[in-house]
Amino acid sequence: MIALIVLAIVLGGYFYMRFRMDRLVLDTQIWHINSETQAAELTKPNGYTLSEDDAGVFPIHATELAQKFDDFAMAQPSTTRLSGDVETGKITYVQRTKLMRYPDVITVRFREIDADNSTFTMFSRSVVGHSDLGVNQKRALQWLNSFAQVAR
Repeated sequence: MIALIVLAIVLGGYFYMRFRMDRLVLDTQIWHINSETQAAELTKPNGYTLSEDDAGVFPIHATELAQKFDDFAMAQPSTTRLSGDVETGKITYVQRTKLMRYPDVITVRFREIDADNSTFTMFSRSVVGHSDLGVNQKRALQWLNSFAQVAR
């Protein structure tokens, strides 16, 4: 009997938290970041910054790079667009974890190097919790590696 009560409490807590995380509203004024300084503040200690040097150079115009990246990101599991668009060169996505539906926010900023080349930065961070256990770095590097195969 006690085991059933404990199981009911655990399952109730799980579904309550999952329900709350699915309905968590993210303020674009906070999460759709505008500067490197803001990114540095928002990605520590539960996030990761992928620099332009890490991303490398893509031999396409920044608008085309942004469109290809947006198509790529929107095809990732449990990912939605929070704010921004291809035309502005800055897009913020939300990707939720499988089990608890915790939101992680990923902002990508695209920059034209010259008429034929462009690059981007990516800021991936957790909304909930103090430490991300390396999840955001892993995601950023996985997205970069997978995207680079498609875009280059």
